[in-house]
Amino acid sequence: MAATMRRPLRSTAALAVLGSLALAAVALAAVPIYSNDMSTAADRKELTKVGKARCSRSGQAKVLKARIGKQTAECTYRTPVIGRNVEIVATERLLTGTPDAIRKRVFVGVGARLGNNGGYELVVFPAKGSFQLRKHSPSDGAVTLLAHGESPRVKDLNKANKLRLQTFPSSDGGVRISAFVNGARVGSATEGPDAAAKLPGRYTTIVVGSSKAAKGASASFDDLQVGVPNPF
Repeated sequence: MAATMRRPLRSTAALAVLGSLALAAVALAAVPIYSNDMSTAADRKELTKVGKARCSRSGQAKVLKARIGKQTAECTYRTPVIGRNVEIVATERLLTGTPDAIRKRVFVGVGARLGNNGGYELVVFPAKGSFQLRKHSPSDGAVTLLAHGESPRVKDLNKANKLRLQTFPSSDGGVRISAFVNGARVGSATEGPDAAAKLPGRYTTIVVGSSKAAKGASASFDDLQVGVPNPF
């Protein structure tokens, strides 16, 4: 397991920490290894678009803004951190520039262990006040809902939703998935070693998207942080 880090850790010793913590005892607390407040153009460039989706981006008001283009369902950006046992936190807003006709089906979210059509995601639908904790199957990208529902913690358009997703190792060698919205746990699941092994992806991501083409949907992303399990 390896990571490219900007703040707060810069030394190569952090790479060893990221690898060794995978075997350590797991707590819900995390040790931050990367943070990005999106305050400069250089900061925002550290987030790399995934795939060939038609997405435009800008950086007004010291946030990363993404807008979905034509014939595109999702705009996903990955962080520089590569790893499996991670926590990703980000403050995200679905913006009012999103067309009225599609607002209720547009989500913003964070992902972990993503790659080759597999991984885990926490998404919220601000216009509906609901959330989904998702598992993407690696074979065909099919989505399984590990937890879902409405929550008063999910804030409406243009309001901040602080999302936190953990994919920490469980005691049996599997994975424990925990999802939080604005400080409250909204879902969790545990999968055994066999299921965990079938999701070898190591990307952490942020996303705005829909189940089908969502031209004009726009979102902002801020205060991104990635951490690893705290062994203490």
